[in-house]
Amino acid sequence: MESNKLKRFTYGHQFEPAKFSLVEILELCKECQPSRDTLEANIAQRYFSQHSKRALSRLASENIRKLAMNCFLSLRAYQLIENLEQPRQYKITPLVEEILSKSNNTFFVNRRFATHILNNLSGMALLKAIDAINSRGEEPQLESIAYELQERGYTISPNAIYTSTMRSWLSLTGVFEREYEINWDIVSEILGINKDFIDELYTLTPGQKHFLLSLLNLDVKELIPANKVAQHIRSIYKLRLTTKNLVKDVIEPLATLGLIETEKTTGGRGAKPNKVR
Repeated sequence: MESNKLKRFTYGHQFEPAKFSLVEILELCKECQPSRDTLEANIAQRYFSQHSKRALSRLASENIRKLAMNCFLSLRAYQLIENLEQPRQYKITPLVEEILSKSNNTFFVNRRFATHILNNLSGMALLKAIDAINSRGEEPQLESIAYELQERGYTISPNAIYTSTMRSWLSLTGVFEREYEINWDIVSEILGINKDFIDELYTLTPGQKHFLLSLLNLDVKELIPANKVAQHIRSIYKLRLTTKNLVKDVIEPLATLGLIETEKTTGGRGAKPNKVR
C-alpha cells in the first residue's frame, strides 16, 4: 500500500441527480455506445441546450459542449463507462447492466449505486471527512471538506464541487438525514457490515476490503480455503488478487486487525492455500 501517494477524489461535474435520473442517463449511455461523440451530442442536446439563451452563438455552443464533456468524464470516473482501445469509443460497465436489469426498482438502483460509491470510489473518504468536521462542531462546506480530504491524502481543489456531486447521489439512499448529517445505520446497512467494522473498512486497501466483504457475503462460519474467497472477489467485484501476494498483502493484515482468523494448511504435496473465516 502506497501511503505517501496522493489519492484522487472521484471526479463529478455536471453529473447530479437534479439533472437526470441515474437510469435515464445510463439508458442513454447504452443506446449511444460505442461512440463518445454521439453520447456527448445527445447529452448536450437533452440536458444543456437551454443553458444559454443565445444557444446559436459560438461561445454558447462551446460552453454547452464542455458541459456535456464534463458529464461524460464524470460517468467514466464513476466507473459507469470505460474507454475502448479505439479513439473516442466507450462501453458501459457490468454495473450498468446490473442497474438497468432492475431499472423499475428505484430502491435497488439507488442502493446499488451507493454501494458502489462507498466500496469502490471515494465515498467512505467523503463520509469520514464530513464526520470529522461534524465532530469538531464545525460547519461542513465545500472548502472545509476539501481541506479535510487533503489532510487524508487526497488531491482535490478547495473550490471543486465533486464532493457535493457525490453527496447528492448518496442522499438518495438516506445516507444523509440532513444536508451533512450522516446516518451511520443506513451506511452499515448498505455495506452489509456491522457499524463496528466501518472504521476498519475505511483503512483497508481495495484488495483487503473486498476480501472481507466477500467473506461477509459468503456468510463464512467455518474455515474455508482463501482461494475460494479470491474466486468470489473476481466473480462479483471484478478484482483480481494474485496468489503470490494474497497472504502477505491481504490475509495477514486482516488477521492482524482481528477482522478474520486464518490457519495454514499443512500436509500433502505442493503449496496449499491458507484457510480463513
